[in-house]
Amino acid sequence: MSVYEIFVTETDIKIGLWKLTETPEELQALGNNSLYYDLFKKHHTVKRQKEVLASRLLLRQLTGKDNAVNYTASGRPCLQGDLSGISISHTGDIVAVALHPQKNIGIDIEKIGEKISRVSGRFIGREELFLQNPVGLHLAWSIKEALYKAIQAEGIDLIKHLHIHPFELQESGIFTAHETRTSQQYTYKGYYKIYPSFVLACCIQV
Repeated sequence: MSVYEIFVTETDIKIGLWKLTETPEELQALGNNSLYYDLFKKHHTVKRQKEVLASRLLLRQLTGKDNAVNYTASGRPCLQGDLSGISISHTGDIVAVALHPQKNIGIDIEKIGEKISRVSGRFIGREELFLQNPVGLHLAWSIKEALYKAIQAEGIDLIKHLHIHPFELQESGIFTAHETRTSQQYTYKGYYKIYPSFVLACCIQV
């Protein structure tokens, strides 16, 4: 099995990463029950089959059991019959799943590339210029995508409504941020990690 990494952050976020090296048929065989067969048949592209099957296998690793995943009207995943928060992301050949026992959660992974600087004006605010370098820009995008997933509100503007607080960029660490989209203007605490080919960010409401 190609479990890349499993760990728990200091904010009780449980994270699993899977590197996709298997075929859809091999992933379905690893599941070895009707849930995985149904998922295999439901999705028609190889890429989507691999992403969905790997995310369910990661969930099995994180929870010790197979889990049915439902989706809200807005497309957000939720565990059937379970109040745990769940978030799923994928980039390239990496799939990520994050769980929290009580709170809504967001996770995002982004492959490091060259195009991000061309669109940085769409998501970097003036207070976030401390992340104005190639890796920092990818991380800023990933943090804001994770925030977007955790907030669960419509009409979010990445610059106007999502604000990353200054921190010293390291290989991994903790960040805080706040949102101004809702009347509550919640603060979020998260974890980030920089890998050789991608970045990861996840967060929960404080």
